[in-house]
Amino acid sequence: MSGFLLFSSILMWAGAMPQGRSFMMLAALLPGFFWSLYQYLFLVNTGSTPGMRLTGLKLAEFDGIAVSRSRRRARALSMSISTLAAGLGFVWALLDIDHLCWHDRASRTFLTRRI
Repeated sequence: MSGFLLFSSILMWAGAMPQGRSFMMLAALLPGFFWSLYQYLFLVNTGSTPGMRLTGLKLAEFDGIAVSRSRRRARALSMSISTLAAGLGFVWALLDIDHLCWHDRASRTFLTRRI
């Protein structure tokens, strides 16, 4: 997000970035688009993101079997829905008895520590 803000500030200073309402719309949508693309590409193709690897997290299914590509795709798309709902899909984990988000329930996957 900070990289996007820095880049857009430089473009605005150079006069190459739209200002006003169109800039606000772009500033609101582009980081979300790139975050969704990042999540989708890494989760579907490798099963984890660099941040997940760095913190020792892995993706697991509710029934303990290996997470299939279709489940990883469903998780990535469900995360976008959780985000688009004003982040309520993530906040839901505070209320859920198992501390799972909407996308966890929808894809039947969750994050766990690597052993």
